Amino acid sequence: SNPTAPLQTVSLNGVFSNCGDWLSISGNASVTMTPGSLPGGIYTTGTNGAGSPAGGNHWLAAASGAQLLIQGGVIEGSQTGNPTGNTGVLLVGPGGALTLDGVTLRNWVEPAIFATQGVVTMRNATLLDHVGEPGNANGCALVTGDRGSSLTMDHSTLSNVPGQGLCVKPTTIGTTHEPIQLTQCTITLVAGAAITGNLGGQIGPAIVSDGLTLTQNGWGIFWRGGNGTSFDLRNSTITGSTAAGSGAGVFVDLQGTTLSFKLRSSTVGGNAADGLLFSQFTNGTVDLGTSADPGANTFTGNATTALHVDALGGLATLNAVGNIWTASQQGADANGRYSVPPNFTPVPKTGAAAGVNYKIENAVSTLNL
Repeated sequence: SNPTAPLQTVSLNGVFSNCGDWLSISGNASVTMTPGSLPGGIYTTGTNGAGSPAGGNHWLAAASGAQLLIQGGVIEGSQTGNPTGNTGVLLVGPGGALTLDGVTLRNWVEPAIFATQGVVTMRNATLLDHVGEPGNANGCALVTGDRGSSLTMDHSTLSNVPGQGLCVKPTTIGTTHEPIQLTQCTITLVAGAAITGNLGGQIGPAIVSDGLTLTQNGWGIFWRGGNGTSFDLRNSTITGSTAAGSGAGVFVDLQGTTLSFKLRSSTVGGNAADGLLFSQFTNGTVDLGTSADPGANTFTGNATTALHVDALGGLATLNAVGNIWTASQQGADANGRYSVPPNFTPVPKTGAAAGVNYKIENAVSTLNL
């Protein structure tokens, strides 16, 4: 494509296709798809067979510089084809842009969207449901990350995934922390983690949420490493996670990176193991509330402990001031508070401890509650 050429605009109204790779959008093209008079608004039924979407190819690709807007309608799979690993039903190339506006994409045995260097927006009750490769615990429903990428989920839902939900890749060139914005969204019934990344010492994203619900997943968040990764979660709910091992609600292993995690006005409860587990955060920051900016979070009803601090060999201080915990346990008052309004003076906890509200191990750590 020629980046200086005029943008070409194309409209596809009421187009049905059961062919794999049926449409590739090149650069300098802006395409809008609408279901028109298609029965049930269904663009494809994903019938099985060689060359069909369920037979092993992506259904549609937006290449570098291309823009694709799908407004309404259903992208229906069959769940009978050959899994395709990381091909994706919708493939977004480097510099490409995909917007799903009120779209349902369901019943596919591969990732719904693969866009490691693309710009993806999901909005207005977009639903990704029953997507991912059955039997593949490491398979993903939605893949983002790496240079030039961004993901915006606004009033959208991801549900019923046999592997991992939102998989985030590191930035391999450059230092930009690619943005992920999650607003009034739900990720639910994911066998693995609703949100996951294993980035090591590479560059991580900037994840911001407001009104995010992570419920009935294996883990709400399962995260390792990623220099500069930042989580800023507000008004969010992390409940019903079923993993019995490390974490459950939130597991974050900072691995000595500069990762930061901030949580405000949220609920973490009813998880099968720890509500939150933070490990190896000597160089990172975990902020669950301070006197100047109280957390206003609720951490109750988790099966083992609400907050598990495992600094694993390094000095660490974790602030979790101004929250609600299980009442009358481990020094919490009858209202479930350690620090109380209006001043929220921190109550430091150090040394080995284990109970329903907090657990400290493997380091000389200070936990301010």
